[in-house]
This record gives sequence, structure tokens and C-alpha cells, in this order.
Amino acid sequence: MKRRNIQNKSTDWTSYYSKPKSWFSSVTQKLTLKEILYYIEKNIQSSVDILELGGGNSCFAESLIGLCKTPVKSYSIIDNCEVAVNKFKQMGLPGDAYLCDVTSKKSMEKIENRYDVVYSIGLIEHFRNKDIRQIIEAHFELCKKNGIVLISVPTPTLQYFCVRKLMEKLGVWQFPDEKPIRFEEIKDCFCEKDIVSKKINYKLPLTQLMIIAIKNIQ
Repeated sequence: MKRRNIQNKSTDWTSYYSKPKSWFSSVTQKLTLKEILYYIEKNIQSSVDILELGGGNSCFAESLIGLCKTPVKSYSIIDNCEVAVNKFKQMGLPGDAYLCDVTSKKSMEKIENRYDVVYSIGLIEHFRNKDIRQIIEAHFELCKKNGIVLISVPTPTLQYFCVRKLMEKLGVWQFPDEKPIRFEEIKDCFCEKDIVSKKINYKLPLTQLMIIAIKNIQ
């Protein structure tokens, strides 16, 4: 998904999705997948429809469908990078691929379906201010009552900055607009939300704050 940046240095997502997956991202994605599986299986026993925001060319879709003990009926994505959306469509999975901007309410009006699980991994850190609030709210708007919202975002720790600095020195850092986020910066977006878990995943080299909430209102 194309992200906006106040410094006019945005990540080139078309280029990113056109390249082969790096070994580093493969490792971190496996660790993240375990967390996603755990929270879905813990909170939902019946079959689920899943929506991933910023999920073009999703690295989780096939594994979630194949490994999740909770049966996955459909897996859909939203992204505004056309290359990424087309790559997802080529997977041939049951579900929809929406090419639209999740920060735009008008753009999101085309999505009428609601989902049991709505999540994003490494999305909101590429946005700023009101766009972050809109994206977080979109998670809940697209979620069914009693469904799960999961948001995972890089968070600033010493470990994060050391790993990022090393990657920048090696010339392999690809995300100039990434800004790690503390929970305190976005906690007002969850004031009336039922958070069931909030933790920092230190198993990931680039530490991530993971927030899991249940949508308990229509």
C-alpha cells in the first residue's frame, strides 16, 4: 500500500512488491504469523472471514488459510498499490482484493462486506496524524460485532533502533517514511475499544507493538 509522508520521502511500494522477498522479511513474517494464528484460534472457534489492510501480495494469506485451526472461509485484502493487488489476485484465493485508499472514507465506501478478523501488520507507521486515526477506525468499521481487530506496528526500542541503523548502513533499509509508534501516541484511538491484549514483540528484530481488540458494538 502506498503511504504518505510529511518529509516527501515515501516508500516505493511498486518497486518493493516487484522484488523477491528477502530472507530477513521471511523470518520476521514467520514469527508474526505465529502471533496472528494464536489470537484467531484463541478468540474465534467458528469459521472466519479475514480482511488484511495494506495486504497486497499478502505474505500471510496462504499460510493462514492452510495452518489456522479455525477454518478460514475467505481472505480479502485492501491496498492502493496496483501491482500488489494484482499479485494477490494471482494467488487465486477465496476472497476479494480491493484497490482503494484506506485513509479516504469516500474510497472505502465501495466495501460493503464486514469481517470476523480485520488486521494490519506494519501499516500505520507509514502515515501521520489524522490518517493514522482514520486507518485505525477503519479496522473497527470493517469488523463484525464480536470480531477481532489486530494491529501490529513497529515501536521505538533500543533493539529497534540498533537493527534499523545496521540495515541503513548495509543499504538494505527500504522504508524511508517508517516512523515507529508508541502506544501512548495512539491510545486515544482505543479509548472506547475493548483491548484484550497489548504487548511488544521482542522476538522480532524490529520490535513491534501488537494490539488485539474485540469489537463489542455494532
